[in-house]
Amino acid sequence: EIYTLYVSPADQGLGYGAALFNQACGYLHSAGYSNLILWTLAASPYRAFYLKMGGDEIAERQEDFTGVPVSHIAFGWPLG
Repeated sequence: EIYTLYVSPADQGLGYGAALFNQACGYLHSAGYSNLILWTLAASPYRAFYLKMGGDEIAERQEDFTGVPVSHIAFGWPLG
């Protein structure tokens, strides 16, 4: 499971996030994993990145963050 993936704003749009994500997928696949799950904030403006990378929205959850409920979305990918 990748909990979150961050690329600094100065480096966004340069392919670093996609390269990092693809490397992680390759590593996990070679280690015998068959699926990947990544959680992101439901309100994140970067959810489109995960869709662009082929992820499907597969789950939602609420977490308490300093007394405030925060919504998260899980994206999933088959590996291989």
